[in-house]
Amino acid sequence: MKLNDPQAIKIAKIAYKKQPDSANIADTYGTILVWNNQMDKGLQLLKQSVKLDPNNKNTQFHLAKAYYLQGSIDESLVILKKITQGKDSFVERTAAVKLVQQL
Repeated sequence: MKLNDPQAIKIAKIAYKKQPDSANIADTYGTILVWNNQMDKGLQLLKQSVKLDPNNKNTQFHLAKAYYLQGSIDESLVILKKITQGKDSFVERTAAVKLVQQL
């Protein structure tokens, strides 16, 4: 995805079909779809990912970012404020804090 490889969607879709209950796969596939302007399906998968692993702040950030890109600022802020409270460390923390400050 980060290399703009057009195969990324196909590979993520295959992985998702094989393991639809994997939060990480749903997150990856949903994020790729969002970045490829397939917002509705991407948001659906990101929401599923958060339901599958509600304690994963990285997947919550990806959902918040998708809401932001969609223009749903209030929904994005609710998630961002929740995941950036406290001192918990997660990979996307810096990006999450930066987005909160931007909004």
